[in-house]
Amino acid sequence: MAAGGDALLHEFNALDLGERFQSVSTLPEGVPHTLLNIARIPTKHGMKLKARVAGPQGGEDIVVILPSRFSTLSDDDLSGINACADAGHPYSLAFMGRDGNAFKVKLSM
Repeated sequence: MAAGGDALLHEFNALDLGERFQSVSTLPEGVPHTLLNIARIPTKHGMKLKARVAGPQGGEDIVVILPSRFSTLSDDDLSGINACADAGHPYSLAFMGRDGNAFKVKLSM
């Protein structure tokens, strides 16, 4: 294979698989995380909310999928949450454990 082909293969294999999501349950229990952004996304299980939270000690941001019940928030609610973050007054999001099979999540100012 020509040298140019090796470069193409390297570039192709280095492509990112896309945004990585985690379950909200992967966040440390009871630890508030600064909510940077929240958005509605389509998934194979229907529409869900993804939340981007600040990583620990200024580390890489973490993107979590919120439980289905949060999908009932309106677009105006989401816009309001994002506007607060943009204005420098973000909400905090914390995983608070489980209640049976349900994940408890707390949103606070």
